[in-house]
Amino acid sequence: MTSEFTPYQIDPATYKRFDQRNICFSRPKWDKSFIAYGRRIYQNAPHRIAQGLEGYSKEQFAALTASWHIHDLVPRVEASQVILPKEDTSETDFPSETSPEQNSTFIKKFVNDLGAPVVGTTKVNKNWTYSLDVMGEPVEIDQLTNAVVFAVPMDQERLKESPNFIASTAVGVAYSKCRFIAQSLSEYISQMGHIALPAVNETGLSVPLAIDAGLGEFGRNGLLINDKYGMAVRIAKVFTDMPLAQDSPMDLGVRRFCTKCKKCAERCPVNAISHEDQPDGKVFSVSNNPGALKWYVHVDKCYRFWTYNGSDCSNCVTNCPFTKPNTWSHRMARGIVKRTGALNGLLLRIDNWL
Repeated sequence: MTSEFTPYQIDPATYKRFDQRNICFSRPKWDKSFIAYGRRIYQNAPHRIAQGLEGYSKEQFAALTASWHIHDLVPRVEASQVILPKEDTSETDFPSETSPEQNSTFIKKFVNDLGAPVVGTTKVNKNWTYSLDVMGEPVEIDQLTNAVVFAVPMDQERLKESPNFIASTAVGVAYSKCRFIAQSLSEYISQMGHIALPAVNETGLSVPLAIDAGLGEFGRNGLLINDKYGMAVRIAKVFTDMPLAQDSPMDLGVRRFCTKCKKCAERCPVNAISHEDQPDGKVFSVSNNPGALKWYVHVDKCYRFWTYNGSDCSNCVTNCPFTKPNTWSHRMARGIVKRTGALNGLLLRIDNWL
């Protein structure tokens, strides 16, 4: 880690906080100009099952929907529904205040024990919180100055089945774990006498928060790339007023590598990922938030494919060279990428060969 590393470039004259109603998952409900207006992700699943395709059976679809059960069972918490400190904290009323370093150390161990091996802490950059939530209510959490951000790995063997139901089950399992961990951590913070706001995809943008917390860098397809799990993670966070020590962004050499590697773009079934060598900041719809120098994804195309497929798609995730088993050879390759870009072309050819 290094505090001097600048993981993103933002144009303050253009960038504004994002309205959550503009994410591609919200627009089918209200945006008649959206190419997938009125279409649900799974509405074509019965047709795919009837086709008898491998990985699209009735049993596998049942497993897919069940994998999301815990995520969907727990009511979504919006910014106005923070978990307040417990009035009776007699069981956790320690004689002295813990330091930010102690708080962060214990929280990270607790989150690890709950099932997320990747966790960091950061100051909340207000740019990354939504301006309005899905109900059109303002998101104002200025009193919650810190965030605990964590990532749950997905089953890489299942992801290789993308874009069928088997791969999608790995996504649902990870999101259900995220919900469980976020709720449990929020309860702990409340027991310790502080305010907590658990969020999976609510309240703010997970990827830049994760970058600030030292969990990784963003890749060509806009997702987080972690140094151990690549893109095969799902992210959640808990906003809080608890004092926490701060982690720093991590330079993994991802930006340099992505300029050479276009595997995620090449394997996208609908050409939704940019093939440009350098990030150009070009946006495609209201689901892109302008003002960041990055490769924006044409998420309208992506979502429309999901509705046709009857399930989500992880082709870009599983084809990323960083999304590999944590073997010594892959650790060595990631170490080389982190230190120099001189061998990126060679490492990419080796990845293609393997």
